[in-house]
Amino acid sequence: MFHNETTCDVYIGTGAGKQLMENIRTARKSVKVISPYISEGLIQELITLQKNGVRTGIITSKEDYYNSNEAQDKAIKELVKQTQTIDLKAQQERNRWLKVFNTLTYLVLFYTLAVSVLIAFFQEGEPNLFLFLPTIIFGLLSLSGTQIIKQQKIYSYRYSQTLAFKVYRRNKHSPTFIHSKIYIIDDKIAYVGSLNYTHSGTKYSVETRIKLTETEVIQKINTFFNELWENKFELKEYTINDIARDFYKEPIN
Repeated sequence: MFHNETTCDVYIGTGAGKQLMENIRTARKSVKVISPYISEGLIQELITLQKNGVRTGIITSKEDYYNSNEAQDKAIKELVKQTQTIDLKAQQERNRWLKVFNTLTYLVLFYTLAVSVLIAFFQEGEPNLFLFLPTIIFGLLSLSGTQIIKQQKIYSYRYSQTLAFKVYRRNKHSPTFIHSKIYIIDDKIAYVGSLNYTHSGTKYSVETRIKLTETEVIQKINTFFNELWENKFELKEYTINDIARDFYKEPIN
């Protein structure tokens, strides 16, 4: 993409994201973000906008080739919501069998105690160890049964997007990296520059921010956003299933 002779507003310094964030928070129709790095708290702001009827979409990255970025991973996790469903019938069946095996355990303990008392007070000579055979058999039965029942699956999981997103992976097999920082608000205002969609980028770091409002320029930037969204550059996607696998646990009960 190339465009010449554009009227723009340029800002260089710290706090480069102040006006940008004001425009995002007051968006009425849509917010589109391209940023290789994102912050958990700022993703929550987009989710809030989405809940309030503003269409939101974000394109970001996941680096596998370098050391893991904990802050980036936390932000990516926020893009996906886990919903847990309980199988009430399986849960009731599991609890019923747990009660059965717990009762069996108490009976085994009572039997063992009773046999021990009888041997101590009434049997002469060497004790008959075969009297403890039921204890061993039913004890093992209770223990193994309890372990099997505890492994019965009663929870299932599904995952959904908290807002529309594309996450592209960067690794040794796919070294191309999304380094653009672009923000489009209501298809009327666009920001480009160096600031990531992070707290440090929008507030504290020395950044360059360029604000654009010309209709033709906005259309071209929108075209680029759509091409990247449709993966024109054939990047490796980091999907909702990948995020679910890497960041969410799925206890079965």
